Formats: sequence, structure tokens, C-alpha cells
Amino acid sequence: MPTSPAYTLTGSIYTPGGIADVGYALIELVNYGDFVPYVSGTCVIAETSIKAICNSSEIFSAVLFGNDQITPSTTYYVVTLVSKRWHDFQIRSPFAHWLW
Repeated sequence: MPTSPAYTLTGSIYTPGGIADVGYALIELVNYGDFVPYVSGTCVIAETSIKAICNSSEIFSAVLFGNDQITPSTTYYVVTLVSKRWHDFQIRSPFAHWLW
């Protein structure tokens, strides 16, 4: 089993009016219950929250362990996109098993 994150999530954030935004993506590992999520076959604890801030090109990027690398196997990521232009505007979506 690899001990390095195997997936990269990259994206851009746009306001509802279609204007590029330099906000951030909050990526949260969820559904691990009372267990400490770890990389299978290792003692490496998986990060449960990552804040990926857009760069000057308005692109965010995060390197993640895939669900196939994490124990317990019931985990998935929830991504919240936060606008810097519209401080109260957020989109939150669960992506169950979106990283294989």
C-alpha cells in the first residue's frame, strides 16, 4: 500500500455571476466514526481537514489519500467551496467514493 497521497484535486471557484474567485476549498474526510482514520498498512494518520487556497491564477490544488488507501473503508470527502468575493457564499457537497 502506498504511504503517499495518490490523488490530486484541482479546481477553480467562480461566483454565481461567472467571475473567477480566489477563495478556497475546504476538503474534509468524514464518516470514520470513532476510529482514527489512517493509511492502510501503515501508522500514518490521514488528514481529516485540508484548506486549499486559490493561487493568483485562481486555481486551488490539494494532494489527498484516496478512499482505497484509508481505513476505515467507509470514509469519503466533503468539499466546501468558499468565495472570497461573496464572504457568505458557500457550496458544500459530499462526494462519496469519488476518489478510487
